[in-house]
Amino acid sequence: MCGACRNPAIVAMVGDGINDAAVLRGADVSFAMGGGAALAQLNADCVLLGEGLLPLGDAADTARRTLRVVRQNLAWASVYNLVAIPLAATGLLNPLAVRHRHGRQFRHRRAQRPQVKEVTWKPCTS
Repeated sequence: MCGACRNPAIVAMVGDGINDAAVLRGADVSFAMGGGAALAQLNADCVLLGEGLLPLGDAADTARRTLRVVRQNLAWASVYNLVAIPLAATGLLNPLAVRHRHGRQFRHRRAQRPQVKEVTWKPCTS
């Protein structure tokens, strides 16, 4: 871990034993195995409930899709605010009327996104 601390890259760690707890706590993102030591699970960001590492790929895909949706939402909100707020401030636009008129289209568009498949990991609550 010491070499990784000097490197500005993001550090990910997977561990299952008591000796992994300190590294799991210090990593940017960490995963503990469900069958591993309780101390490792306590210090990890996520606990993999399955036996293998295959759920890590699903977790990475879910994170990428989530980040893409967040970025899309921020872009739409920024465009809306850049256009609607000045128009509303001058009295040319009622933002609630626009939201009501186009709300169904946005909800329909959100419903068309591919559904996220269930993965076998869960975030720790502590």
